[in-house]
Amino acid sequence: MVGVTGTALSWFKSYLTDRYQFVSSSFTRVRYGIPQGSILGPLLFTLYMLPLGKVIRKHDINFHCYADDTQLFISAKPDDKVRIKEVKVCVKDVKLLMWHNFLLLNSDKTEVLPLGPKATRNKLSDLMLNLADFSVTPGSAAKKNLGVIIDSDLAFDKHISNVTRTAFLHLCNIAKLRNALSLHDAETFVHAFITSGLDYCNELLSGCSCSNLNKLQLVQNAAVRVL
Repeated sequence: MVGVTGTALSWFKSYLTDRYQFVSSSFTRVRYGIPQGSILGPLLFTLYMLPLGKVIRKHDINFHCYADDTQLFISAKPDDKVRIKEVKVCVKDVKLLMWHNFLLLNSDKTEVLPLGPKATRNKLSDLMLNLADFSVTPGSAAKKNLGVIIDSDLAFDKHISNVTRTAFLHLCNIAKLRNALSLHDAETFVHAFITSGLDYCNELLSGCSCSNLNKLQLVQNAAVRVL
């Protein structure tokens, strides 16, 4: 039906034959939050988190939410103590809201990424943001944001390096199976593992350097050769 025969079919048969699986757990009543794995879970969680937007807007701070990931955006000068203090108060209020809703603010995943000229960012090197009961130091290290690695210069060097490295690893695996795959199946694998990675948020890369764009082109050239 899908064109898998010979050795490739034997691999799948060996993988699936005589396999066993067993999972056991006791029942637990859901007293707070949303049942995990439920169809209505994402919608109900969004409704559950609606008050979060009201709290952040009260401090006149821009924000973006995706599921349980929340990002705050402010535009300020390094010496703008009033604006920076507003962020601290906002995070404190967010933590209080989450406490009332039986949620936890993950301090290990709370990070600050300064954007702007290097000279301006250097003025923040000694700044310590005391957010609620933990502290965060703004750093120039790139941060991963919903699958995109963002750096302070918005050059996306690390993101492109990560995308190309992952793509070449997938291409290497597809190349090993190429003789056992039809052209259609090989194209499906390439689109699923290679093209999808290159296309993800690619509008952010429009202003990248030629050297970085060439790295992406090399991946596409290699994919054509595999096909």
